[in-house]
Amino acid sequence: MTERGAAAGVALDGPVVPQAVRHEALGAQVFRGSWISLVAQATQLLFRLISTIALARLLTPDAYGLVAMVTVVTGFIGLFKSLGLATATIQAPRVTHGELNGLFWLNVAFGAITLVVAVAAAPLMAMVYGEPRVTPLIAGLSFEVIKWAG
Repeated sequence: MTERGAAAGVALDGPVVPQAVRHEALGAQVFRGSWISLVAQATQLLFRLISTIALARLLTPDAYGLVAMVTVVTGFIGLFKSLGLATATIQAPRVTHGELNGLFWLNVAFGAITLVVAVAAAPLMAMVYGEPRVTPLIAGLSFEVIKWAG
């Protein structure tokens, strides 16, 4: 035991790292993590911009408008895609295999429920938009929630 550990009655493993060194390492990790997040967000934005431009060029204005209506609905559904379980799992200090298995099936069940609600709400959304052609589009694109569930 080190002198400090003996005073506290705790055995310390390894050398005692000065507080300034720990803060510097933490600052470097925060910077690196922030930079990676920034690059990931910029890449995602670039892909969205490219896909929007491609859709605008490939679809007629009428069809593009329908896709825009459906995107509002699927985007709203996407807000609830994981219930925050992924973030909670990552931040948990220890997660067992059984807990991971339970979280997976909870996500799958939530995805299935969300899918059923979205398909059931498709005619209502068509009524709100005053455009019956969005019903099959909303129903079809709602199957994307299954991708989120896994």
